[in-house]
Amino acid sequence: MRHLVHQLNQWSLWAEVNPGKCPCGGGGWLLSDFDTFHRCGLHGVGVPHPESEEEGSQDPHRMLRLRREAYRTFMTRSGLGTQEFLTACVDQMGGPAHSPQEWVDAAEAVTGELLRAGAEKEARAQGYSCDLERRLTHEAELERRERRGF
Repeated sequence: MRHLVHQLNQWSLWAEVNPGKCPCGGGGWLLSDFDTFHRCGLHGVGVPHPESEEEGSQDPHRMLRLRREAYRTFMTRSGLGTQEFLTACVDQMGGPAHSPQEWVDAAEAVTGELLRAGAEKEARAQGYSCDLERRLTHEAELERRERRGF
């Protein structure tokens, strides 16, 4: 149990940039099965503890700011320009979005596709048939080193 609680306190193991997919739900705190709260390092900055008397975790302006930050993060990771990324997101959604969360979801999907395509291209340039083969080969190499000590 101690190990699991320690993992929950290490937000980098479970937090996600997309507030809609993060276990904290963008609220900044995760309530675990142990009935304890764990602060999300991505969305919990400046958010009071849920059991305190202060308000703030469900502020609509705060949630909009979180979604904008997530969108910008995905755009930066994609390497596309602002207009190219916007067009790719609209294409991903198949039309206009109805909520800010839909924009973030589309941005995450576009960025994921671009990063996977880049990894595939890099693996093929290195002589592998695909990125999965490259990753499995590297994992096997690490395992061999650990077993043999070199």
